[in-house]
Amino acid sequence: MRIGDGTALLLTTDFFTPVVDDAYDWGRIAAANALSDVYAMGGRPVVAVNLLGWPRDVLPFELAAQTLRGGLDVRNAAGATSRAGTASTTLSEVRAGVTGIADPNRLLRNDAGRPGVPLSLTKPLGIGCSTAGTRPPASGSRRRSR
Repeated sequence: MRIGDGTALLLTTDFFTPVVDDAYDWGRIAAANALSDVYAMGGRPVVAVNLLGWPRDVLPFELAAQTLRGGLDVRNAAGATSRAGTASTTLSEVRAGVTGIADPNRLLRNDAGRPGVPLSLTKPLGIGCSTAGTRPPASGSRRRSR
């Protein structure tokens, strides 16, 4: 979204389920993933918001603190302020929101592909599906059996 001459506002929110056993690393990975959306568009992160989903009846709050600390360390390294706020829910994913800025004339967009322009893949296609398939079902969800 253009907000002035030469400046575009980039907004993103991610839902990141656990892919590692260490809470601190999970927070770091979730924050890095959210920040990467801004970087991928050619932007610079400015503000990061913690959106924490935590199954408090299953996991202790000490692990939530470690998760938030991991995200904070990554956001601080990126130079994005985390003073914008935190929201939480009892769901089981880390959510990370990032606001960035970019030059709208140099914006790298994911909706502007044209035939003949090469694609750059940063990981194998389908890796998210295979990762999700190895996780147990979330609390309260049901898997259909065949």
